[in-house]
Amino acid sequence: MRSYEHARYPEAMDELRAVEVDATHRGATSATRYALYRGLAHLGLGDIRAARFWLERVRQTTLFDPGALSVDETGQLASAWAHLPP
Repeated sequence: MRSYEHARYPEAMDELRAVEVDATHRGATSATRYALYRGLAHLGLGDIRAARFWLERVRQTTLFDPGALSVDETGQLASAWAHLPP
């Protein structure tokens, strides 16, 4: 997350890929946060198709569990969706 927050998207992607299995098996909240940052990193790299894939997973989860993300993370998701081309 720190690499993403510092706009080091290639590094963030490497780190996210390295922890994917662990992050997605720690529970729904961890998996949702992982998918959010994975989508945001793809968006930062300009990979719109991959960003849409991961952010859609987050969106679907938050429809059923609105508390899956923090208020800040929910804002990040909304901002990402607003910046995705139609």
